[in-house]
Amino acid sequence: MTLAESLGKLDELDFRVKGRCKYRASEIALVTLCALVAGGTSHYDFADYGREKADWLRSLHRQNPLLPDFRNGTPSHDAFRHFWTRLPPAALDACFMEWIGWGSIPGAADEVHVDGKVIRRANAPDGSRPCVVSAYSSRDRIVVGQVKTSDKSNEIAAIPRLLKKLRLDGAVVTIDAAGCQKKVVETIAERGADYLIALKGNQGGMLEAAEDMLRDNGALGWHPRLDGKFDFAKVAEKGHGRITVWECLHTDDIAGWFADMGKWAGLKSVCMVTTKTKDTKTGETTESTRYFISSLPADAKRALGISRRHWDVENPLHWTLDMVFDEDHSRARGGFSAENLAIMRHFCFNMVRRDKGTEGGMSRRKKAMTWNDRKMQEAILAA
Repeated sequence: MTLAESLGKLDELDFRVKGRCKYRASEIALVTLCALVAGGTSHYDFADYGREKADWLRSLHRQNPLLPDFRNGTPSHDAFRHFWTRLPPAALDACFMEWIGWGSIPGAADEVHVDGKVIRRANAPDGSRPCVVSAYSSRDRIVVGQVKTSDKSNEIAAIPRLLKKLRLDGAVVTIDAAGCQKKVVETIAERGADYLIALKGNQGGMLEAAEDMLRDNGALGWHPRLDGKFDFAKVAEKGHGRITVWECLHTDDIAGWFADMGKWAGLKSVCMVTTKTKDTKTGETTESTRYFISSLPADAKRALGISRRHWDVENPLHWTLDMVFDEDHSRARGGFSAENLAIMRHFCFNMVRRDKGTEGGMSRRKKAMTWNDRKMQEAILAA
């Protein structure tokens, strides 16, 4: 499905009384999309952008008749506020999922990284801040799904709901320690995927057992007795004034390690990743150790690569949403506006990511679309 077709579907799912709306849902969504790319964060910004770009927005319809024609002009800030605060997010999310195609296309040979992000300025009257749990594809480098929770503490309940929306056959799902729950791994297994999930204090018994068993087998201190029980991998990189060494020990010989092992669907292995970083200027060295449970057989090189790529959801996605799309400065909080605009920013993220017309990173591509209507037009028509 193209972006134009996705916006057309939103017209079909519009909650308002048909025939009594001055502006179509697709018109509101298209202006919002373009304004977000151009740096807008509020309903006033969206209205100002639409007013200044009205002629150009109408020209898009001449290029692709599936795009809205803005026959009644562009929406006011009140129209944007009313629409985004009352539109059920499930309707917008359905358009998003059909646009990217991840509701039906298998995720074979892909890695899907799941993590939550708080929208820091969207404070609710009770002081809570909404958290959007996103799924990010390493292969396609785009957002493939999202679910909103009332705050970060509810992330655990949101993860299974997000996973059930995705077709994950053959993929590997990574989640931080919040996702180290029996219900989560059961959902992943039901979706036909494997997992690599961080193990921390929220599963204290499992973490202690993993530490004890790895120590008993001579793993701690990085002098393992490689007697066939362990697979070992090591990667070193130099850059940005530091030298970083990652070492991974992975074993699937874990029978009897955990008292309730049978309750963890598909659990086959445990791995330990140690990261040592040395500052080349000061000589200061820091070290950290992380543990993971997995449904994959022992393969230290693969597990190390997957664990490092989990940060794709933090750096290329969350960092970009904050620093490039200014998400943390969005104060939209009434009704469903925070969740709907978070989904719209994911529309923007994926559209800019898929753009092939400008070389460079996300910030450079976004600026090119902001400064050049032709590039914005090309991105919309190609999406």
